[in-house]
Amino acid sequence: MFEALREIISDHIKYWKQVFRLAKSDMKKGHTGSTLGWAWEFASPAVRIAVYVFAFSIGLRQNQPIGEFSYFYWLLSGIIVWFFAQKTYVGGAGCIKKYKFLVTKIKFPVSLIPTFTSLAQLLVHLIIVGIIMVIFVIGGHFPTVYWLQLPVYILVNFLFACSWGLFAGVLSTMSKDFQELIRSTSMAIFWLSGIFFSFEQMPMWVQIILNLNPVAVVVRGYRNSLITDQWFFNDPWLLECLAVYIVITLVAVKLYKKLGKELPDVL
Repeated sequence: MFEALREIISDHIKYWKQVFRLAKSDMKKGHTGSTLGWAWEFASPAVRIAVYVFAFSIGLRQNQPIGEFSYFYWLLSGIIVWFFAQKTYVGGAGCIKKYKFLVTKIKFPVSLIPTFTSLAQLLVHLIIVGIIMVIFVIGGHFPTVYWLQLPVYILVNFLFACSWGLFAGVLSTMSKDFQELIRSTSMAIFWLSGIFFSFEQMPMWVQIILNLNPVAVVVRGYRNSLITDQWFFNDPWLLECLAVYIVITLVAVKLYKKLGKELPDVL
C-alpha cells in the first residue's frame, strides 16, 4: 500500500502542470454552450441561499440570532461549504468515468483525475468564499484574526475531496450501484451536516455519529473562523474528522493498488 501511495505522490509531482491545465479545462467544460457561462456558478448558489433563508427565517420563523450574528450570516457561513462538498461528493464518484478517455487512450495516471476535478471546484469555491467575506464586511462584520485559519479548513476540505474522489471514483467505475448509492445519499449528507442547526444541544452519542461526517466538521470550522472566533486546534471533533480522512485515504490507496490496473478494461 505504501508503494502505491509513493506512486500517487510521485505522479502528482511529475504531472502537476497537467493537473492545473486539466482543472482549468474542467471549469470551462462545465458551461460549454451556455450563454451565461461562469455566471451560473454563482447564480445557482445565490438562488438556493435566498430560498433557504426565506424558508427558515420567514417560513419557519427561526431567524433567532446566533451570538452577535443573525441567522442569515450563520447559515451563509455554513452553506458555502456544501456548494463545494456537493459537487465533489457526487462528482467525485463519477470523475473517472467522465474522463475515461484519459485512462483508456492516453494512459494518464488515474489518481490525478480526482485531483484536477476537485481543484476545478476549489477555484470556484475560493471565489464564492471571497464574495461571502465581502458580504460579511458590508453587513458590518469585519475580519478578525480568526479568519486567517480559513485556509486550513479549505485545505482539509480539498484534500478530503481528492481522497474521496479516488475512493468513490474507483468503486463507481467497478460498480454502477455504488454511484447510484452516492446520488441517493447526497441529500442525507446535506441535512446531517449541521448547516441548518447546531449539534451542541444533542446527546453526546448523536454528536459522535454526526461528526463522523467530515462536511459537518468543516462547516463548523468555517463558522469558528467567521462567527464564533474559535481556533481549529480547540475543536474537540477535529481529530475524529482527521481519523475519518486518514481511513478513507488509506482505503482509497488500497483500492487503487488492487483495482487500478483493471480500470481500463472496465471502462
